[in-house]
Amino acid sequence: MASEKISSPPRLLIGAAIFSLALVMRLTNAPLVFAGGVPRLSPLDELYHWKRITFSASHFPAVLEFDPDRGEGGAYCPWPPLYDLFCAAIARILGGKSAAEVLWRVVWIPPALGAISAAVSSIVLAKQFGSRAVLAGGIALATSPFMVTESSIGNIDHHYLEWPLTFAIIALVCGPVSTGRLKPALTHGFLLGIAMTLAMFIQSALLIACGLAFVVLFLLSDGLAGTIAFSIVTIIITIYRLTRPPNF
Repeated sequence: MASEKISSPPRLLIGAAIFSLALVMRLTNAPLVFAGGVPRLSPLDELYHWKRITFSASHFPAVLEFDPDRGEGGAYCPWPPLYDLFCAAIARILGGKSAAEVLWRVVWIPPALGAISAAVSSIVLAKQFGSRAVLAGGIALATSPFMVTESSIGNIDHHYLEWPLTFAIIALVCGPVSTGRLKPALTHGFLLGIAMTLAMFIQSALLIACGLAFVVLFLLSDGLAGTIAFSIVTIIITIYRLTRPPNF
């Protein structure tokens, strides 16, 4: 039998505890990252994220979409723009504009966002489930080897944001399905539209999660929340595409 739902102050305490645990787990590799006195990155996607983030930090709010160094005569980068632009904004706020300054700042973003995501998810779960379920779920989010590795310090690839965005989509889909009332449907539809827009502009592979959300809302709700959400996503993506070059 599930324990009683948790009141607000204990929810915040649980969230703070999960945040602390998650942050510590994501900083355990710091000695390796800073072993040479300069942050070290994986020689894969992280290096290209660093390049794009540095470009945006120097030319904010521009994003490196057409890269003359790609291929033989240059090519467009297939990655969505929002993650690199967000990291560049954080770097600029913290005073970083050169490549080295940007690097020293952005390596801290994944563990910070990873820990915040685990804490917020625990607080959301605490509104619906008992304390033992929330603690188990929160500890799992904080210590999952896959999630920790993806969002540990120095791992600046955007994949660590996939599960928080998916969690947000699932949580917002559950509202209109469970209540069926007009006001929650309007609110959840708007928030779901924002969450799915963020997902599509951070990791386009989350199109699968957005598509499944549409199917669930179509089959199990009156469709109002889904209509609002997908209208928001469609309008924003259409505007974005129409403002890009024809060969984008």
